[in-house]
Amino acid sequence: MTGSEGLTEANARALDAALEDAGRSGVLVACASGNRVGGLFALRAHACQGMAPEAALELGKRSGLTKAEPAVRKALGLPEEQ
Repeated sequence: MTGSEGLTEANARALDAALEDAGRSGVLVACASGNRVGGLFALRAHACQGMAPEAALELGKRSGLTKAEPAVRKALGLPEEQ
């Protein structure tokens, strides 16, 4: 994934499947800044785990989401930050 255009529900579901396949063996999910990881974690939490959009966004921020927040907000159906 090269940028925020890769922050999609489909990619979040692919991450969920990969994590499920890995089971307890451990997985490292990384990117250069953590921004895309945080974005995917937010989308995964909402799409795959049923987390409320606001809570999913906060999880994403705790996981490294920064500059891609507007794209994640849009994907979660949240209003733009004022």
